[in-house]
Amino acid sequence: MKRWLFPLCLALFGLAFAQDPTLPGKPGPNDALVRVAHLVSDGPKVDILNGDKKVFEELAYKDVTPYAPVPAGEVTFAVVETTKTTPRLLEVKVKLEAGKRYTIAAMGTAKQLQGQVLNDDFNIDPNQATVRVVHASADTPAVDVAVKGGTVLFKGLSFGKASAFTGVKEGTYDLEVRPAGKTEVALPLSGLAFASGKVYTVFAVGSSADKTLDAVVVEDTYSLQ
Repeated sequence: MKRWLFPLCLALFGLAFAQDPTLPGKPGPNDALVRVAHLVSDGPKVDILNGDKKVFEELAYKDVTPYAPVPAGEVTFAVVETTKTTPRLLEVKVKLEAGKRYTIAAMGTAKQLQGQVLNDDFNIDPNQATVRVVHASADTPAVDVAVKGGTVLFKGLSFGKASAFTGVKEGTYDLEVRPAGKTEVALPLSGLAFASGKVYTVFAVGSSADKTLDAVVVEDTYSLQ
């Protein structure tokens, strides 16, 4: 059985890493581009509905779909357990603008689901990589993300928040997720390769209490070919 209605290529390098998500079809002039991220560590597999229409299916924890064209306007996305249509575990209402990109992120816990709408308003810079971090660990306080033993790249991210897209030099990085303003390491992120002309989102997920903090690194750059 297919895990998505649209293809997504996944590679695992210690982290869940989604590379080169490709659109299922070229969007029309009145479409927005939408993807969904399942970031609930204790959540079941889910399907995503737009009205009564199934848009994505069988999303498991750490899955991030490719972008899909959705007609612009007021849309309510519903999260339901896979193979079911009720109850609706979560509903996320969003006003989609034509030509814009969005990530609908399911966060929190199975008992306290939360939907976040992230505006994926990035530009592709051929001379450097572009990176953003999203804090999706419900029981983890605000964090900084820094180069190992060095410069802080993203400061004071609280649960549910996303950093700005930020340009970095192409290369392989060892990063650290730290409690905000501190030097202790909550989550080491080793060997992250960022390429010029590519855009990436790093989702910090899991639980501090359960010692299951992890990261999902997704290449946001998509193809219209």
